Amino acid sequence: MKIARQNIVTNLKQLYAVMIGVALSLALMETVVANQRPLPFKIEQVPLLGCLIVLLVPFYHGALRHLDFTYSEKSSNQIRAGALLIDFLILFAQACVFVIAAAFLGDVFAFSWTIVILLVTDSLWGLLAHFAFTHRQDKGLKPEIRWTIINLITAALMASLMLLLPLFGVDGWQGNSSTGIVLLIFVTCRTIIDYWWCWRFYYPIA
Repeated sequence: MKIARQNIVTNLKQLYAVMIGVALSLALMETVVANQRPLPFKIEQVPLLGCLIVLLVPFYHGALRHLDFTYSEKSSNQIRAGALLIDFLILFAQACVFVIAAAFLGDVFAFSWTIVILLVTDSLWGLLAHFAFTHRQDKGLKPEIRWTIINLITAALMASLMLLLPLFGVDGWQGNSSTGIVLLIFVTCRTIIDYWWCWRFYYPIA
């Protein structure tokens, strides 16, 4: 039974990886312009591309570690019935949101609000994974709860920035570079805190 579940987890991780790969490929295609000189890419979109990559890496890493830890490393009596399917559907939906964000690299407002939705959705998933999917036996804050805290704070900062920018006359097609740099700082800080706070989960000590 455990081997069968591990095989299912492996297949689902591969499907998740495909969607993340699509998002990254689309983001690069939206940014790189092969015939453009002197720089073969849209310079104003580089900060937003950086945002996507800096956020995509811990999300992908965390999702795979979550699936491995929850469904392969834990004992089966700690897992609730139907948890794996619901868990994967939510994670797969998040991967689809990454694809949408990649398509919005040319519009800082649309991109930012898509990332805010992604962070809030991931926060709700973290709460659901903690309280509904598994029996809570471990002491301390689980990684899912830590992600919830980090993501809600980051989402609040990004949403505040997007709500304030129109007051200064910046619309969705202006200020991509400067606004993108601020967003990149937010997301980079989020990823650094994520890996620092959840390091032993990402890289467990044998």
